[in-house]
Amino acid sequence: MSEFPSIFTQARSLAKDLWETRKAMGADLPVIVPDEVGLARLELCENCEELDKESYRCKKCGCGMKIKTQLAVVKCPLDKWQKYEVESA
Repeated sequence: MSEFPSIFTQARSLAKDLWETRKAMGADLPVIVPDEVGLARLELCENCEELDKESYRCKKCGCGMKIKTQLAVVKCPLDKWQKYEVESA
């Protein structure tokens, strides 16, 4: 039995993340987080029991975390990190 969600669940998660990313692009919002945010997110994932260290995929959503942690409009399925919000000046 796979440690990851069903293919359908993984595809739905990916489609949602891609849709949110495309909406952000259309609204001229950030798509990629600053380096320090991405590294902090990835560090949280590396210390999470749900990360498959061999594939760097999350066992909860099935996503590749080296990419997902860099996207501004997505959040951790376990709420360990949230969507990136641009601070207004």
